[in-house]
Amino acid sequence: MKAPIFKQRLVSTLWANIEANYELYMEGDFSEFLANPEVRGEVREVEQLFVREEEFLNLEPKSGGKYDAYNANIIYEAFQNMSPNLAYDERIWVAATHTFGLEFTRKRWLIAGGPKETNIKAIKRHFFARVEGTRGIHRNNAISSLWWWAYVIARSGKDGFIRRLETFLTYTDLRAQIMERPVSSRTPLVFDAIIDCVIRKIEAEPNTKFFTRQRVSGVIPPYRQWMMQINLLGGHLLYNSLTVEDLSQHFDRFMELIEKDISDQESL
Repeated sequence: MKAPIFKQRLVSTLWANIEANYELYMEGDFSEFLANPEVRGEVREVEQLFVREEEFLNLEPKSGGKYDAYNANIIYEAFQNMSPNLAYDERIWVAATHTFGLEFTRKRWLIAGGPKETNIKAIKRHFFARVEGTRGIHRNNAISSLWWWAYVIARSGKDGFIRRLETFLTYTDLRAQIMERPVSSRTPLVFDAIIDCVIRKIEAEPNTKFFTRQRVSGVIPPYRQWMMQINLLGGHLLYNSLTVEDLSQHFDRFMELIEKDISDQESL
């Protein structure tokens, strides 16, 4: 089917009436509301963009990096001809979360019988894509975030796609750091080099805590120190003039220096 898109007026109406529609989010659906003659004209289709809505039945509404990876792969394959330009349009994702993606979004992010205030905050973050600006597209909306996570991995091709996707999404704190930094998320060479380094580190040290939030009080977590060094390097080198292999060597060295510094501090 062609992917639906809501007119901006409909998106604004839904946003303004979240509390009034609370029960629909928690238990019902919006089919009757969208079938209303006054509303029906606010729903359009996106030319050349298709979605296999039956794939949404296969989504797993559990939390955790491995489930995010599984779901991201499904979402990325379900949308045909999706482009980054289209993927920045909140209206497409709001249409998805209020129609064929409603059940998944509800089960994944809302708490049945939970505090209304908590659920309303979740509705604003995960059914829409306007909280925190563009971050809402990249990490908050229940459907768009999955597509974007798969997209940044798919840019480098199909080789090792699932392995790289799982690596990227398993370490949720590192994932957030990467997506929030323009240098790492929008520069394919840098992104690929980061993922390559992470995979090598994990293969060499399966129990590494380098990419977790565990830390000594007052000490910046290793992965954040690492991302800061990568970002700083971009101010000294023209990233696009280097290869993934060149960048990987720099990033590996940063990791080694950070590990050494941590080891030296622990030995004091």
